[in-house]
Amino acid sequence: MTGTIEASASPDPADPGVGVDAEAAAAHSRGSTTVLTAELRDHEATAAHDAPAKGPAPALGYQPALDGLRGLALIAIFVFHAGFDWAPGAFLSVSTFFTLSGFLITTLLLAEFARHDRIDRRAFWGRRFRRLLPASLVAIAGIVIASAFLGDAQQLSRLRGDVVAGLAYVANWRFIIAGDSYGAMFTSKSPMQHFWSLAIEEQFYLVYPLVVAAVLAAAKGSRRWLAGILAALIALSVGSGLVLLARGAPLDRLYFGSDVRAAELLIGGLLAVWWVRHRELSPQGRRVALILGALAFLAMLVLWHVAVRTDGIWYHGGLPLYALLTAAVIIAAVQPHGPVRAVLSWRGIVVIGLVSYGAYLIHWPVFVWLDERTGLAPWPLFALRVGVTFALATASYFLVEQPIRHRKLPEHWGLVLAPVAIVAIIGGAVVIESRAPTPATIDFEAARQELVNRTKAGQPTLTPEQLAGIEAMEKAKSTPTQPGETIDWESLKGFNDPPPGVSAPTAAVFGDSSALMTGLGLGDWSGQHPTLLAQAGGFAELGCGTLDVERRYQGAIVTYPDVCKDWPQKWSEFAAANHPAVSVVQIGPWETADTKLPGEEQYQSLGDPKLDDAVRAKLADGVDRLLAQGSKVVLLTSPDIDSGRVDGRSPPQPFAESDPARMTRWNQILHEVASTRPRVGIVDLAGFVASHQADDARLRPDGVHFTWATSDEVAAWLGPEVVRVSAGLPAP
Repeated sequence: MTGTIEASASPDPADPGVGVDAEAAAAHSRGSTTVLTAELRDHEATAAHDAPAKGPAPALGYQPALDGLRGLALIAIFVFHAGFDWAPGAFLSVSTFFTLSGFLITTLLLAEFARHDRIDRRAFWGRRFRRLLPASLVAIAGIVIASAFLGDAQQLSRLRGDVVAGLAYVANWRFIIAGDSYGAMFTSKSPMQHFWSLAIEEQFYLVYPLVVAAVLAAAKGSRRWLAGILAALIALSVGSGLVLLARGAPLDRLYFGSDVRAAELLIGGLLAVWWVRHRELSPQGRRVALILGALAFLAMLVLWHVAVRTDGIWYHGGLPLYALLTAAVIIAAVQPHGPVRAVLSWRGIVVIGLVSYGAYLIHWPVFVWLDERTGLAPWPLFALRVGVTFALATASYFLVEQPIRHRKLPEHWGLVLAPVAIVAIIGGAVVIESRAPTPATIDFEAARQELVNRTKAGQPTLTPEQLAGIEAMEKAKSTPTQPGETIDWESLKGFNDPPPGVSAPTAAVFGDSSALMTGLGLGDWSGQHPTLLAQAGGFAELGCGTLDVERRYQGAIVTYPDVCKDWPQKWSEFAAANHPAVSVVQIGPWETADTKLPGEEQYQSLGDPKLDDAVRAKLADGVDRLLAQGSKVVLLTSPDIDSGRVDGRSPPQPFAESDPARMTRWNQILHEVASTRPRVGIVDLAGFVASHQADDARLRPDGVHFTWATSDEVAAWLGPEVVRVSAGLPAP
């Protein structure tokens, strides 16, 4: 998942202008590359014009260590997105940026209210507009242009929607909606995905000044009231996450949700309220702050090394707790002396912090498109990615961000150029998307509905007259016959007979989404060979692995779908209602995922005896229930999967679930179940796919499922095999 860096914690020393001591900032600027920005001067000039100063404002002064904290967190994001396995917890630097943003923005708002007894929200939003939008527009325009040359079919197919969501700062909600789609698990990453975090902060900037201004005005400037309101909002945000988690919401809903992540920003705001009151610490208080800050800083580094994004602890209050670590680091960083300030004030990290906003905007598409296809080893590739990112970010800083912030361009130009640029960017995205090739995606919902329709097609078809007769019969059971009323019993004759012309054995498919797609091809084949096999639908649902447990797939935690719960009973009910002569079962891809059994703390994979036993027992239960309904059962071995394959292209690094040893063990379990049941046979679909390995990327573009078209190709072999194996099984 992409991280964030945002401009309320912007790379300039005076931004967001929280009562900066101009002399201190100027003195620092004379000794480094840092330049005091025009934003503070703009803010002070506007405030002076609008209202007389009431009194001294809380002064933060330029704090190079805060730029250093941004720079260090940005490096952590780069490392995380590079996929280095020694820093899986670097995603937490997202939270660091959120908390730092909340701290700086709140300090700015409190400073303004202290000076003028009010907050000029229009001026605040104007500064945010000048700070964020120009570089963002340039980055999005660059993504659109680069997509025309580098984007794959799936990226291009959603380019327009992603661009509009990015421009409107609602990208996080767009990706939440996309993440709820089963098919989204088998698509490539959007070059706009990193805009989710910018969206959260922009939504915060839109609402937060209204809240702070209203509370301070109503409480006559009482920061105690503001602290209470912020604490209540933090509790509400944390509580909303816990409720969503309890209701089975996917982790992406919590990770991307503004309502859940707001707690980290609000903790920064609450810290600012405390700091304004206690900014002059006693010697003892300063020692405590320095010790706690140093310990928190070390804890942050350790967590970046060991934490895992999909661990449930982060969604049970862990992220807000991590925000408290960031708060301790911030307080230590703004003290006059101390180890945290010394480390974070190192000039190299500070300079990275200066260009961090532009670097964040640019880095993700660079990382997406400049990948292992270059043939470089991980470290040289990382160096190339970072070098390209900082070259472009530096150009953005000096050619776009600084001139606009220093108002070296006439202000009215922005009022004209921004709307024109937005229209041009959206127009370009529309044109590029319209010319893109059709992506090799699967409409799982349409496929599922087709299986349902085929189930209905396999049942007796009643004429309107027969339906009327059934209704009359049901009515007659509960209503006395009136004089002169008759029932056409003859119309009911034969309504339970099988469909006309059906003499071949009926076959139904059972399993997960791989069974769903395979079954569609098998159904088409049976329609072309009605004397050999007649399909009667089936129960094949998305995400239905054998065990109702938590799984980790492509590094993300996946909860068990409600529709799959108690699937052996649902198989039995379907078989009892439809009487298939042959039940074709295909399961496999979900069995290779990391699995957490109930009561276990660690994830396991097939090959672990305890997990093998649980999976075998559950599969046997489902098979036995089909046998109990008088069906023969044909198990399909599952081909090795290539998780993360997009449009036939494998991911740079294979996911754990793609380990062939896991699928080999699953297929062994299939044979173990079949060997102890006389009416169960096996068709080696895995062997067929392996023999067509050179064509597999076309047959299964996502590395897991046949497409609707390629399932027909496979069925030309599979159909006769199912007929052959089922014919050799003994009758019930």
